[in-house]
Amino acid sequence: MLRKQFVIQAVGESVIPLLGFFWFNWDLYFIALFYLSDLLVTEVFYQLKLSRIAQFQKQSIPHLRRFQSAGFALAILGMSHVMLHMMYPELYFGKEFIAFLAYEEAGIPIPQGIILLPLVVLGNYQQYKLFFLVPQRFRAITWQVLLSSRRRALVLALAALILFSALLWKVMLPEILVLLAFVVGKFWIDLQRSFN
Repeated sequence: MLRKQFVIQAVGESVIPLLGFFWFNWDLYFIALFYLSDLLVTEVFYQLKLSRIAQFQKQSIPHLRRFQSAGFALAILGMSHVMLHMMYPELYFGKEFIAFLAYEEAGIPIPQGIILLPLVVLGNYQQYKLFFLVPQRFRAITWQVLLSSRRRALVLALAALILFSALLWKVMLPEILVLLAFVVGKFWIDLQRSFN
């Protein structure tokens, strides 16, 4: 039942950027920031999971292994920016980031930075609690298995970004194709997370 709820949530997180792109005029960088903020917050909760497993199993996790997935998450953050800069050379990331945080949806006169970021943290905390703490997954899973599955998902996402960036050297990809790659990639990473 929990896995079904996780899949439903992953589908919902895939629909939001599509609606934003087609109905609210969100650009790809706006959507990338939405996904990247979730990626970074998720990484924090993965570190909490690793700590909980290590504490329960009375093991220590080598620092290099522990922060491998954080390194891959940061590489995805950087490669996303490289790819989007290749698509939009005039893009000024600082200005766009501030616009992302200050964005107000029609009828909601509150900047989304005040709403969205706490919601991302709350959503990840609820996943951590409902899918990890409550069922006591830390008793049944090893930190090696958790780290391996996370690393696999992040490496494949990073490889896809590198592939798209390489393609952009030769041909300008349509925005819709890049958007679908973001959505499908995020959905796939979320599905991988449902198994942990």
